Amino acid sequence: VYNIFEDMKTRSVYNDILSNVSLNSLNEYLIMTNKDKKKHNFDNIQVITIIRDPIKRVYSHYYDALKNKKHPYFSIAKRGLKNFCHKAWEAQNLYCRYYSGNLNSDFERNIALAKKNLKYFNEVILFEDLNKKISMHKNKKSYPDITELDKKIIEKYNQYDIEIYKFAKNIVN
Repeated sequence: VYNIFEDMKTRSVYNDILSNVSLNSLNEYLIMTNKDKKKHNFDNIQVITIIRDPIKRVYSHYYDALKNKKHPYFSIAKRGLKNFCHKAWEAQNLYCRYYSGNLNSDFERNIALAKKNLKYFNEVILFEDLNKKISMHKNKKSYPDITELDKKIIEKYNQYDIEIYKFAKNIVN
């Protein structure tokens, strides 16, 4: 979602709108009333998110870092998945951080806000359903099957993201 707003800032049609509106976080946009959205010419904006199973997302991120010596987390990843999850903040409840709008690690406080904000999206798409939504998209990467030990390591560092993911699945279903 951050990239959507960043992309909008570069489009001249939105420059005046965004310069006059304080959109410091996703939260501000999501809780705007319909009246406020119309006032600021946001009434035609649809906010969507694609959410991936946190276990698969973290494992994919880890494996990409491990296989690419130029990746910023290569040296962390080569010390193992547990080290990667412990050191790489993106491998620790990223959805809780992003959907709450708070990048800090106070996950117990942020999870309620993340869930609340998730309800405000016009559409929540599960990554595994993306091919149904966008038929030409295909994840061409392949990874070895995740072991139970690796799964438990990722679960330890992403318990709140897993809860948010399950919550998102209920919204979709």
